[in-house]
Parts: sequence; structure tokens; C-alpha cells
Amino acid sequence: MSWISILLIFPLILVIAFYCRKIKLLIIFIIVFILGFSWISWHEYIYSNDASIISYNGQDNVDILGVIKEDLRALSGNKVYLKPYFANENRIKYGLIELDKRYLPHVVEDGDLVSGVFNLAFPSKAMNPGGFSNYNYLKRRGVFSKGYLSYSFTKISRVNGGILKVIIKAKRAFIKLINQTMDFPYNEVLKGLLLGEKSGIPAEWTSNFELSGANHLLAISGLHVGVISLIFLKILKLCRLPVISRNIIITLLMVFYIVLTGFRPSVLRAGILVITFLWAVVFKRSGEVFNLIGLSSMINLVINPYDLFNVGFQLSYMVLSSIVLWTNLLKNKLPNLLALSMAAQLGASPLIAYYFNLLTPIGVVTNLWAIPLSGIIVSLGIIGLLLGIISPVISWLINSFISYLLFFLHWGTSFMAGIPLGHLEVATPSIVITILFILFILIMPIFLKKRYIPLNIKKQKKIILYLIYVMLFFLSIELVIPFFNNHLEVTFLSVGQGDSIVINVANSYHLVVDGGGRAGLASTQGQVTVLPYLIYKGIKKIDVLYITHFDGDHALGIIDLIGQREIGLLVLPACFDNNDLAKEVIKKAWAYNIPVKLSSRGDLFKLGKCSLTVLNPLQDLKFPDRNNNSVVLKVNYGNFSLLLTGDLEKEGEYRLIESGDFIKSNVLKLGHHGSAGSSSELFLRKVNPDYAVISVGRNNYGHPAQEVFDRTNKFNIKTLRTDKSGAITITTNGKQYTIKSYR
Repeated sequence: MSWISILLIFPLILVIAFYCRKIKLLIIFIIVFILGFSWISWHEYIYSNDASIISYNGQDNVDILGVIKEDLRALSGNKVYLKPYFANENRIKYGLIELDKRYLPHVVEDGDLVSGVFNLAFPSKAMNPGGFSNYNYLKRRGVFSKGYLSYSFTKISRVNGGILKVIIKAKRAFIKLINQTMDFPYNEVLKGLLLGEKSGIPAEWTSNFELSGANHLLAISGLHVGVISLIFLKILKLCRLPVISRNIIITLLMVFYIVLTGFRPSVLRAGILVITFLWAVVFKRSGEVFNLIGLSSMINLVINPYDLFNVGFQLSYMVLSSIVLWTNLLKNKLPNLLALSMAAQLGASPLIAYYFNLLTPIGVVTNLWAIPLSGIIVSLGIIGLLLGIISPVISWLINSFISYLLFFLHWGTSFMAGIPLGHLEVATPSIVITILFILFILIMPIFLKKRYIPLNIKKQKKIILYLIYVMLFFLSIELVIPFFNNHLEVTFLSVGQGDSIVINVANSYHLVVDGGGRAGLASTQGQVTVLPYLIYKGIKKIDVLYITHFDGDHALGIIDLIGQREIGLLVLPACFDNNDLAKEVIKKAWAYNIPVKLSSRGDLFKLGKCSLTVLNPLQDLKFPDRNNNSVVLKVNYGNFSLLLTGDLEKEGEYRLIESGDFIKSNVLKLGHHGSAGSSSELFLRKVNPDYAVISVGRNNYGHPAQEVFDRTNKFNIKTLRTDKSGAITITTNGKQYTIKSYR
């Protein structure tokens, strides 16, 4: 937080001071805020401290001595953490290094003291709007570096792990028992439900749970903790143990389970609630739920203040608060289970829309049967684990029955996910709208609640009306403003070594030029970058989809866009190479009845006030090099112009110059990722842009070449590149334009 943002909080403090009858409440608020701010500032300080491991990020062959730390949230996963003690013989105090244990020469466990030489790097940051930031995710867990083994990895000895070693050993035994007594994928789902080990759950299951509004069932929550505590409470009562003895055992069990699942916010919150409610009876106190919610959240944030920005933390407390506030109100009109389901769905909706671009009204129906069924599965699963310690055969019998229940759970969520309008994809709402909806959900029940001593009815109705008016006002602004948007927005997405450009014409027409290439062994940039961006922006239809040429780094991602978005027209170069990639794209386009146009010089696409003129290729002239057969587009919007050149090189540039076309533009996308064979001096002089954009990523080709920067500098052309700046967005009203980078 900047000091300006801190000053902006003072009006909030003044409002609280005005409404606080007791000065004590105001003092508590200020103290808590200052302590919280100081605590998170400390975590920021240790991140950038000289004794932090980030001092070595970006360096190769760093000699590290440290101890292995396993992740209790994902013990079955491939990641482990290295807590460095020394780096190049210098003392390191802060930060963990993430390692992939598949590439280590030895099997490692928590507490192993190891020595090795690593290349260290910063975790990847989000490069595009709507993208995932591994940097933020890991930093909030105290992981500051990613390590890649260079050579010389040695296990020296073991460090005594104490109680943590016992818990890890117990969790491994539980995982092994489930794997031995259940078949895939049911073993992976049960591990996720009971132990929080979700890395092996098939994507199809995860998608069905998400789209059916039951995604919370895959996160260990109050349901699971409640079931576990009830089971043990029943067992201890049968043993006729005194209340205090029972409470001590269940308290220790809750602490054990909180650590076992890796201090997940939902488990910590539910565990603290169970413990406090149990001991409230002993001390003859009633458990006031919001005091307990506040207590558990503060304990959670003392352990890790960054959890404040964790979607799991926010959802956990928001949903619980909504259930407490709304369930009794809804019970007056609806059956109990339906009222509970609606209250939970209401609390989750603003955050689900903001973080996941989804609204799942079908979740109200799904949870009516899915929550009880999950409760049975969790109950039997816990019993199976306990009895499996005595006899694995009994565990196998129980888990065999659980497999049938999981089959029905999967079938049911799959059916619910397929119901039309059961889930709705939404653009990411503004932070203002999201906060207003959250405040509405939290405040409205206070005025709707029936009281023994009623409030002034007139005053109550006025407050409700004012709340509704404020909500409608901001909502109308959010909905109406796009209709008055007459801007052209062009975004060069950061898709690694490849191209993908999204053009938004006054929020009326949407065009995509190329879809990037491969993003990993089993995914494309179309799937992991372009589609999430389109979802983030709320773009459901691509009016025109251009493929400049059929190189993998331009066209491969298109395969994952077809079928996921409605596409009005697919445009290909008239003289494209009919390679395997081209055949696959065209075959899929035909399967979805997408019209295909072969485009050449002279074609004009008109969408509102935006015109796109094709300058290349020629209809009857084909270069032997497909880069020079790329579709070249001149984009005009009022007085603003943009030239998109695909992978065009010098030969193609000279042909454009000789054709006599008016290629002068405000912004130029440099051809072929800034290779030395493109962006000739003559071409740059003719285009004479103010800005040049290079779409590039890590590569072995030397792109972008220094010669290209020398040429752009010679003509005073400001150059931006997607691998450094992230997504680059140009916004223009046809007269002036602005360029902003995401990073």
C-alpha cells in the first residue's frame, strides 16, 4: 500500500468513529489495522531484504546448502521446496526455492539436508489481463525462487522434523491406503475430498464441479471438518469420556487436521469454530458466530497475512457469513436445505464472477443433493481410513462402496453442468461493482431481519431503498457505459514466441489475428492465454478470425479457439501452405460450420468505423518462403492507422513498397518477431511509425535482433516488446491514441 492509499482509509475510520458509541471499538479497529499493516509490511521487507534468496534470482550455478520442505497441501504433487541456509557461502535467512522433484537425481523428503548447484529464476508473472501469476501465488506462500538443477546434487543428512515429520508420515500412509484400495480416478477424488490432495483429479471432474456450481466440494471446507468432528465426538461419547477429555482430544485432532491439510484457510476457519464452540460450553459461554469468524480470520492472517488476497480465504469467510445472515431469512419462504443452498450460492456469486468469470445458478439445485451425498462420502471415507489402520481389507470394502457414490456424484455434476443456462460466462466485473454486491449481501439482512424490538419501519425501508438505489446506479453505469464506447482497442497479447492480436471495435465487433503457438507439452497459447483473455473481456463471439500464415507459433492456438467461441468468419492467406496444421484447422472449422475465406491484396473488411485492408499476399504470386506470404493488414480508425505484418521479411516489405500502397502508419507491428531479416531501413522510413511493437518470447533464433533496434533508434521509433512489457494495448478514438503495457 502506498501512503496515499493509507490516507484514503482515514475517511473510513471517521465513519466508524461516528457510528461507534464506544471509543473502545474505534481504538481496537485502529490497533488491528496498524498491526495488520505492519505485519504485511514486514513480509514485504523480508522479501526484498539482502538476506533473501531473491538476490540470486537470474543467476546460474548458484551453490546452495539447505533443507527440503514438503508441501502439505500437495504431498502427492511434483513440487518440493528448498529452504536455503547458504548461497555461494553467503547466509540466507528468507525465502524458499521451488524444485521439481522429478528432475532431482535422488528421492528427497521433508528434513533432508542437501547441497546442490542450481540456476535460479523468478517465478513467472501474469503477462496478460486475466492471466495467472505464479509469482504472486508462490510469493504469498514464502516461495521466492524457482530452482533448476545444474549439477552436483547431494543428500548430506537429515534434520529432525519433530511433530511435522509424524504428520507427513501419517498423510503418506493415508494416501498409500487410498491408492491401494481404490481405482483411478476415484482414489484421486477421495484424496482431494479428505486430504486436500487435488493435483491428480482429472480435468473433466474439476470442470463438471465448477460448471455445476459445486466446486466448493473439492475444497476441504466446514462440511468436511464438521463431519470429522461429529464422527469423533460420537466415538468418544460411546467411550464415555468426560466432556473436558473429549474436548482436549477433538482439539488436538483439529490442530492435527489443520496441519495435515497445509493450513488451508477454510480448514483453519472451520477448525477454530469447532474448537471454540466445544469449549464455550465448558466455560458456560455462548458462541457468537461473528466474533468467532473474526477470531479465526485474525489467527489465519497472523499465520499468513497474504491469505487476505487468497480467493480460498475470501470465499470461505464470505460464504459462511452469507449462510449465517441469509439462511434464517430464506427459511421463512423456502425449505431448510434450499434456503441453505441459496444463501451459500448468494455469498459465493460475486467472488466466483470476479475470479472465475462464472455465475452458476444451477448450483442452488446441485447442492441440494450434492452436499448430502458428499457428507456421506466424507463420513465413510474417514471411517475407511481409521479402520484401514486395523485392516486394509475393511478399508477396501468401504472404499469400493464409496467408488459407486463418487460415480453418481460425477454423473450428477456432469448432468447439471450440461443444463442450458445452468452456468453463465461473464466478463470480469469491476472491483467497484464486486465490492458493492458484497456489501449488499452483508448489509441487507440486517435490515430485513425481524426483531423483538423493531426498528423504525419508515427508517428501515428508507435505508433499504437507498442501498438498492446505490446498487442500481453503479450497476447501470457498468452496463450502459459500454454502449457509448466509440474507441478502437488493439491488444497485442504476450504469447511467448508467437503472435496473437485482439481487436475490439467500439465494443460492437471483435477480431483476432493469430492465436499463438505451443504453451507446453500438452497445451497451446490459444487455450492458456487467448481464451482466458477473451473470457476476461466478455468476448463470446469473434466476428473475424485471421490466420496470417500456418507457422505453429501463429496458427496452433487457433485450434483451441474454434469450438470455444462463436466465429463469424475465418480468413486465411490466398496462397497458404497446405501443411498438416492447415488441414487440422480447416477440418475443425468445417466441423463447426465456420465460413472460410481465402484473402489477398485488395480485400477490404469494414466493421463499423474500422476498416481493415489486406495488402499481402497477391492472388497470383506466391513466395517460396511462407513468411512472405503472410496476411498483412492495414487497420484504419479515423485518423489512426496500424500496420500488422505477420512474419513478413525484407522481400515481402519491398513488394509492399513497390505496390505503391499507402503504408504510413502510427503504429507498426514489426515482422517476424523482430528478426534481422525484417524491418529494413527503407520499409521503416516508408511506414514512419511513432511506435513499433515486437511480439516475441524466449527463443533460440536471436529474436529480436540488435540490428532491428539500431534501425528503430535511428528513426526515433519507440519500441515495445511483449516479452518485457506483457500485453500491449492501444486505445484510440480515431484522433488521439494511447499505448499501455500490462507490466
